[in-house]
Amino acid sequence: MTTANRTDDADQLMDAWRRDGFVHVPSILPPDIVERMRWAVDELAERKRREVTQGPLSDQGEASVRIKNVIAATDAFDELVFHPRVMPVLERFLGTDFRLLSSEAFTRHPSEDFLLGFHTDGGPLLQRVIPGPQSNVIQAKVQFFLTDADQPGHGRLIMVRGSHQRIPKEALPNCYVAEANDQVEEGRLPDGAVEIPARAGDITVHTHSTWHAVGPNQQGGIRRSVILRYGQSWCVPHDHVTLGPEVLDRFPRERRRMLGHLGDSADPAASYKPAL
Repeated sequence: MTTANRTDDADQLMDAWRRDGFVHVPSILPPDIVERMRWAVDELAERKRREVTQGPLSDQGEASVRIKNVIAATDAFDELVFHPRVMPVLERFLGTDFRLLSSEAFTRHPSEDFLLGFHTDGGPLLQRVIPGPQSNVIQAKVQFFLTDADQPGHGRLIMVRGSHQRIPKEALPNCYVAEANDQVEEGRLPDGAVEIPARAGDITVHTHSTWHAVGPNQQGGIRRSVILRYGQSWCVPHDHVTLGPEVLDRFPRERRRMLGHLGDSADPAASYKPAL
């Protein structure tokens, strides 16, 4: 199984990552923080429902509400951005010089169908780039689960083990993986697919090239999560151009490089070459 019991067990984490392309670490967030953040996600989702009077609430289907750049919308998730138990995991994936690329909150509502088909992250060009056996990754995504999704039919996250080393046969603009989704249409999961038994407070971490999907949510509950995407410091963010001073001022100065702030008069090469 790919679950690692402790984030400080570096060897176990890296063995799982190199083999599978993802790790699942339980019990990162205590119940009181989970409850507070669950309320914050619901508040953001309700705000979006009031603002969006026409059209979909998400680009991921009618059963999902997706709120982008939540770090700019609220300070409710600030403690997740540099969480002391998550940073060591990211450093194993990315190295020591990386930045926040996006922050999203999701509510996943009941659906008989897959909430999201198998895909990769980061666009069709990045889909053709896979990490080497010993290399750091370009991007990594952390999902914080705020409701249980550990039972079949609960809208579980599904990963394809070892897919981070495979380039899809067909390059599609939306980064969907046709050969995996064709098997779903036939009523079966792709070979190597693992349904993650995540509970509230757990995290998963995977890289951009790992094939992943969200299964049906047939049990009637709402699944909530927050997703933070990180990448090498030279990567372009996914849901913002820059973060304004009203966001940066909430974080220690020494952390602002990880929020994309290189200084008021930084050389453009500073994205590639951090100060010594």
